[in-house]
Amino acid sequence: MVSKTARVRGRSVTTLLLGVIMALMAVMPFAGTAAAQDATPEATPEPTGLAALGLQEIQVTASAETYALSYTPPLVEGWALITLVNESDAPAVVNIGQLPEDASVGDLSSTLFSTFQGEGGELPEFWANTTFAGGAWAGAGETVKNAVYITPGQWAAFSTNPISVQPVQTFLVASDEDLVNIYGVEAEATPVADAAATPVVEGLPSDGTVSITDGAFSIADAPAAGPQVWEVTNDSAQVSEIVLVSVDYDIPQEEAVLWVGTFAAGDLGNAVIENGSGTLSAGASAYVAVDLAPGTYVLFSAQPDVAGGLQSDAGLVTVFVVE
Repeated sequence: MVSKTARVRGRSVTTLLLGVIMALMAVMPFAGTAAAQDATPEATPEPTGLAALGLQEIQVTASAETYALSYTPPLVEGWALITLVNESDAPAVVNIGQLPEDASVGDLSSTLFSTFQGEGGELPEFWANTTFAGGAWAGAGETVKNAVYITPGQWAAFSTNPISVQPVQTFLVASDEDLVNIYGVEAEATPVADAAATPVVEGLPSDGTVSITDGAFSIADAPAAGPQVWEVTNDSAQVSEIVLVSVDYDIPQEEAVLWVGTFAAGDLGNAVIENGSGTLSAGASAYVAVDLAPGTYVLFSAQPDVAGGLQSDAGLVTVFVVE
């Protein structure tokens, strides 16, 4: 016979075990919740280079048939980040230009069709009077970010690549009057300046400079490997550009000049587009972001030359090696 004391102890042990189990069950959901709270999502990478400057942004998505422009209005005078997303199977370029009053989008389209086919040609009078702020070049499936300076008025986004013939798109940069009348935003008061004085545009941080001169490029420092931002200034007497490609062999200078002619006609060959400034007016500057690996590069302009042919024929081609 089991004693009364033993039965009581048995019930006490059973009761104790049940209590422990119930306590554990009560705690387990909270432990799971705590574990879930401890599992934080992966941090979003911090923006770097031009993207870290907090500039107003114009995203240009290039498909085979068209551009899609997206931005948060109002766009205002100042530096703007140009993000070119190339969703096509060919190299894409976007150029940003402000036409003079006596020229139309149709005039621009006709010029692109007749003059940018790989051989150059006579440029219309309005071309030199257009404000070209720059743009960007991107390889198939690539995304690049550059910076250009925009002023109030209507701007055109267009392609100078004969195998990427996206129709011209336009967008508006607001004036002080537009900010008040359209957006209900009071323009910031600015100090009264001498009417004859030329406004000074403050530049952006950069890692190197490239100057386009008549018949040559001037690179301040030998380009090094890694991500970097170039300040590109057109110090020549005509509209120009830079385009940067990498090649997989030590291409001679003479061969590079001939190759640019095939590129201008739409044949990239085995070269890889790294980026480019887009079309720049004489005296204009833009900022170009590149990420260079060790290897051989060709820097050139495929713009038509006012003297005939391409600017690459007149000396705007240089080959350099990144160690």
